[in-house]
Amino acid sequence: MIDQIQKRRVFIVSAFLAMLVISGVVLGENRDIVLFDFEDFFDINTLLVENMAAKVVDTDTGKALGLEVILSDQIPIVTLNLPKRYTDLSSKRFVEMSIKNLADKAAVLTFWALSGAGWGGMNSASETSSGREKLEPNSSTILRIDLYGRYPGPEALATAIDPAKVKQLRIAFHLRQAGFKFEVDNIIATGTRPADTLGISARFPVPEVINGKPSPGKRVSQKLPSYKNTQVAHVLYLPGDWLPGNLYPIIVEYTGNKFYHKYCHSTGYTEQGHLAYGLSRGEGFICINMPFVSEDGQHEQTDGWGSPGKTADYCLETIRHVCENYGGDPSAVFITGFSRGDIACNFIALRNDKIADIWLAFLSNPDSKWPEGAKGWNGSEIGWNERAQRIKGRSCFLQKPQLGPAHVDIQYLEDSAATLACRQWLKEVLKEKPGTHSISGNVTDENGNPIEGVRIQSGYTHFTYTDRNGTYLLQGLIDSHRTVSASKDLYSFKPAEQQVKIDGRDVERVNFIGAPK
Repeated sequence: MIDQIQKRRVFIVSAFLAMLVISGVVLGENRDIVLFDFEDFFDINTLLVENMAAKVVDTDTGKALGLEVILSDQIPIVTLNLPKRYTDLSSKRFVEMSIKNLADKAAVLTFWALSGAGWGGMNSASETSSGREKLEPNSSTILRIDLYGRYPGPEALATAIDPAKVKQLRIAFHLRQAGFKFEVDNIIATGTRPADTLGISARFPVPEVINGKPSPGKRVSQKLPSYKNTQVAHVLYLPGDWLPGNLYPIIVEYTGNKFYHKYCHSTGYTEQGHLAYGLSRGEGFICINMPFVSEDGQHEQTDGWGSPGKTADYCLETIRHVCENYGGDPSAVFITGFSRGDIACNFIALRNDKIADIWLAFLSNPDSKWPEGAKGWNGSEIGWNERAQRIKGRSCFLQKPQLGPAHVDIQYLEDSAATLACRQWLKEVLKEKPGTHSISGNVTDENGNPIEGVRIQSGYTHFTYTDRNGTYLLQGLIDSHRTVSASKDLYSFKPAEQQVKIDGRDVERVNFIGAPK
């Protein structure tokens, strides 16, 4: 009886595998892989749509995925999550998709294969001059993505995506009106991988962002207490070597604008920033991916600036929060960014004296000059040169990877010569703290006994505490007129605060006398 059951199981499994082979889902090494079969095996739950409606529809030749644009003020996007059994496409060369434009107007789109955080994407039109696909009215075409495509230029050390970890396929329609309709079919992996490929291990992988409590080695989405009832959040990374009670330098990063073109797959979302983590390689630095805040303060702005004022204030509050709760070093805060985020190193980071005060250095070129009267992208160059004066001698590093026309944010994910030089610069800045100075002093009681644990503060984010000897050293301060204050629970201090001028040198003997209340 047991033998009969086992034979029946073998027969059923064999028949099922044969059915899959016939259907085209599981095929030999030299055969195409059907990634989405809308006839029998498509699960609508694997589909994510933004500003579109989607359903499986009947056509003259079978079934296809029907898409219709329902909103016109945002980019319509369709994301197909690959089943886990198909994420390793390293044996194939291409992903192909058939698409039909059912409208009487031409449509422009980009078709992407994505590997997740740290890898960016590969576009079917990346090698064309337009960088996007154009689909004429009532016409069909086949779009093809090269899974082993690379970014152009001598410093590209890896393929654009990891063919062994293709997580998603995405279509971004560059339309500004509702009513467009499309049919998508025959999504397959085909061709044979090239004999010679760039090593995918040359690019440093970035962990996915998760929800949860911050802990070493995790990139966590976090909300400030003052924004708990909004959709605005930042991404906090505590380094793998993080220990409570220690101080860690901070790298703040701003992402690029929502933009899909050629090699640039930029969603505009905070969590897509890769530079800070790649620069630190996950050790020694706290990394913060900072959002652009909308005008109403309720959500993240994925395109444009939103509210520059709210964005700057959010940045200040986040840095203070991280310094007070996770060991961020307020005297060692760097800023970097990609595209829109690169411009933000001037437009946001030097917006006023309050936020300009916090930076130790800029991984950008915020002091570059712009033509007189230039307005720039979204008006960002208005006042550019005036804002740049707030740098006040601090260090800047402009990295220019040789990637040809590729507009991508992988600069610090591959160990190019420019990236290695940047990491060396980072070490020197942390050691020398150029362009900044310190304030030092002692806090004692009236009898000269030291008071430990007194908070000394000058500026919104610059603070430190006295040690067991009552001494303190407040570092990372730029030339400025400053107010220095001392505070501790159940204590009062004389004076409560002192006015200090930093002008090219450190300031010493700024002392306080405390007494229990």
